[in-house]
Amino acid sequence: MSEIRVTSRSFESFITEIAPGVIEPGHIVLIKGAPGSGKTTFAVMTAKYFASNHDKTIYLSFNESRESMIRNYKGLGIDLESLEKAGVFRYVSLPLTARLESMIEEIRKHSIEFLPRLIVVDPINPLIQKGESAIEKRILVQNYLVSIAKNIRSTIMLLAEEYPDESDALISLEYMADVVISLRYRIRRAGVIERVMEALKVRGSKHHMSRIPFSIKEGQGIVIYKPVIPAEIPPPDMEVMHFMPCSGLDSYVGPIYRGQVVYVGHPSNVRPRELALIPVGFLLLNNVRGSVISFRMSPMEIRDVVINVLVDGGLDKWLAEFIAENYFEYHGVNPLATSLTELMSQIIDFVKHSNVDMVVIHGVEILDLLYPSMEIIAWMKNLMLTLRQLKKTLIILGSTDFSKSRKLAELLSDLSMEFALNDKFELEMKVYKRAKKPRIFGEEEINECAREIIERILEFSESYAVFD
Repeated sequence: MSEIRVTSRSFESFITEIAPGVIEPGHIVLIKGAPGSGKTTFAVMTAKYFASNHDKTIYLSFNESRESMIRNYKGLGIDLESLEKAGVFRYVSLPLTARLESMIEEIRKHSIEFLPRLIVVDPINPLIQKGESAIEKRILVQNYLVSIAKNIRSTIMLLAEEYPDESDALISLEYMADVVISLRYRIRRAGVIERVMEALKVRGSKHHMSRIPFSIKEGQGIVIYKPVIPAEIPPPDMEVMHFMPCSGLDSYVGPIYRGQVVYVGHPSNVRPRELALIPVGFLLLNNVRGSVISFRMSPMEIRDVVINVLVDGGLDKWLAEFIAENYFEYHGVNPLATSLTELMSQIIDFVKHSNVDMVVIHGVEILDLLYPSMEIIAWMKNLMLTLRQLKKTLIILGSTDFSKSRKLAELLSDLSMEFALNDKFELEMKVYKRAKKPRIFGEEEINECAREIIERILEFSESYAVFD
């Protein structure tokens, strides 16, 4: 089974790994989309990629001055002025008032003189609009651009603004092009912009790209998010991991396997200390590290909760702080600030870049308020499968007051533990494990379990030299 790689990629990795063969010598590449969709950034990032291989790019623009272009793209980490000085980039501003023949002659002159590997026309719309008829536009633009691409072995990248009254002309360009990529965006809740690129056509290449989410980030430019969709359901790792260091729960649950999923639910108004003791007990019992990723709290707040719960249970503060700092790492992520695909990428990247064996997702119920059921189902299932493939045990902490995330977590988890208050206002915990009859633990059993966890932690503090 192939290894899961980091899901957020640089633009260079996108060209070489995700969409190999898309931008080839002699290709006509059409990048189309509405204003603000990222077409110019896509072209500039491609130019930067070619420059890194000492290949020249000529950028012909009807929209922006050279000074404005250089200034704007410095903020995305692209120094076009340095590329100019290195002799691998040339920027040419074309006047909108010129005749079509003059524009084409200007392109021809610079191409022959500079011999670029990449020629960008941004946008192609003015050339389309100059022709007397659709036939004339197609002959002058299509035949000339195809010939120059073939003769000097350049990639011609045409950027096209999508307007309803120019749909016929764009269809002609799509027919002519070897590659057609559509860039689209939509504004989601809280003003989050979701961007996606779609490969509508790739002639002569077995590309792996169809619909790829991306974002445009300061200092980085385009960042690609390759969707994580495991084709098969991987088996859990057969390494046995003990779940809880308390006799009552351990006798029912028994061992779990590395890579399995545990759901721990609670009503919004009931937050017992066992919510934090469960992952702490798991880590200490197996002597492994864990990553807590919260959709509701900052890293400092999560750390303080762990320390306070341990101190309230009877541990010295120094020992509680040692456990909180050495057995956990913390991340606070605002799901309102990203798309689901980017959120998935962040989580996988956190896990890939840290030495942890357990991942805790806290506050997953917030997704109920942001996304439709089908999107949450796909996201949660793919996250679980990916972490299993990475051999990480997943613990999901969430409120049982939200039906979508609760039902999904119950359905997909290997072990489910739900806290609640009974009619007598006493705490109880319903535990479900696959292939076992459910069991309800009362408040006395829960308190006894918490006491045993604290006792085991004290035993660890005496037996492990790291606590000295």
